[in-house]
Amino acid sequence: MKTLYLMRHAKAGRGDGALSDFDRPLTSRGANDASLIGLQLKQNEMVPQAIIASAATRTLSTAQIIAPYVANTPIHQSKSLYLASEHTLLKLVNTLQEELTSVMLIGHNPGISTLIEDLSGHHSINLTTGGLIELHFKVENWQEIFPGNGKIKRSLNPG
Repeated sequence: MKTLYLMRHAKAGRGDGALSDFDRPLTSRGANDASLIGLQLKQNEMVPQAIIASAATRTLSTAQIIAPYVANTPIHQSKSLYLASEHTLLKLVNTLQEELTSVMLIGHNPGISTLIEDLSGHHSINLTTGGLIELHFKVENWQEIFPGNGKIKRSLNPG
């Protein structure tokens, strides 16, 4: 069995024109929301073995706030996750190391929400900033994950 935690980065500032979209930081609300999700992860004993985050400032910051709540799970950053489509995200999932049984991806909409819809078969999912969905797959290998074979186990929201 494989577990995938799909999370949208916490609330980021709109930007003032001085920063690129890639460099937008979390707002104070975003940092607080990420802490709330981290606490919920800890309380529910949801501990991914790896966190893979888009290299954008807001996603890395979200991951860094969450990591201490989940036993300081190692964070890996990926430039390919920045504004990635559901197809790019699924390709990454299909290439995860087999010894891992649970992984968290922190990315951006619409890719993250669309991937959840594709994998679970549920439609109209619009993950809020800082929201997280836990998906379970009755497979042995990450390569066996494809649209429609995931089951939503739990949904966490910061509010």
